[in-house]
Amino acid sequence: MQTRWNFLASLALLIASASALHAVTVTSQPWGTDSSGNEVELYTLKDANAEVQLTTYGARVVSIRVPDRTGTLSNVVLGSDSLKDYLGGRTPFMGATVGRFANRIAGGEFHLDGKTYAIPKNNAGNALHGGTIGFDRKVWSAKSIKNGVVMTLLSPDGDMGFPGSLSVSVTFLLQRQHGSPALVITYAATTDRATVVNLTNHSYFNLANDPSTPVFDDIAQINSEKYTPLDARGIPTGTIEPVEGTPFDFREAHLIVKSIPACCYD
Repeated sequence: MQTRWNFLASLALLIASASALHAVTVTSQPWGTDSSGNEVELYTLKDANAEVQLTTYGARVVSIRVPDRTGTLSNVVLGSDSLKDYLGGRTPFMGATVGRFANRIAGGEFHLDGKTYAIPKNNAGNALHGGTIGFDRKVWSAKSIKNGVVMTLLSPDGDMGFPGSLSVSVTFLLQRQHGSPALVITYAATTDRATVVNLTNHSYFNLANDPSTPVFDDIAQINSEKYTPLDARGIPTGTIEPVEGTPFDFREAHLIVKSIPACCYD
């Protein structure tokens, strides 16, 4: 008898808007083909106060448009209105569902149940976001549901070196959370063998509706008391440290530039 493992996670991205959320419409349209000729779709979730666009290429968020201070709908995540920019762009992970394993696997290897598994290295000797062909480069199946879309993908046993056949679904819903409109993303995965899995969305937020405008003058708050330090390779050291006294202390809302100076980034 096969044993199956199930994984479930949910991420809610609150959308700032004082207006009530009305009925959500869900529409789809063709959005070109990937490099292998697979047809890609673009989905639009829309109500009176917000619009979210998603694509089956990488199960990714293309745009989130909400009212700015003048009431004009403005995009608050980095994205492109063209599929080709995702196929060969400088930031292929932009807005995507990344997996099987988000972030880095040191040396491209991990050990599980007495076996060593090798993942293709694509980041300074490490495996980043699932290897050279991660979930961000796959065309997902999709279907409309009330207020959203469900996208699914089957990653076969041995895909990028990972053990086990992994069936993944990502549900995107435009709904209310804590009195405000929100994009709620829920991840679920089932495998027929012991494996590792770490799924997330890789959107870049910029409230200026202009990707050339730095985010350092934005105000951020992160309700976290601890963080995981990294070594020079970008790999967690294994310790969990308090944020107090570090640039990562955003427990109280403040300008990003006060903790992370613009001089520290390209």
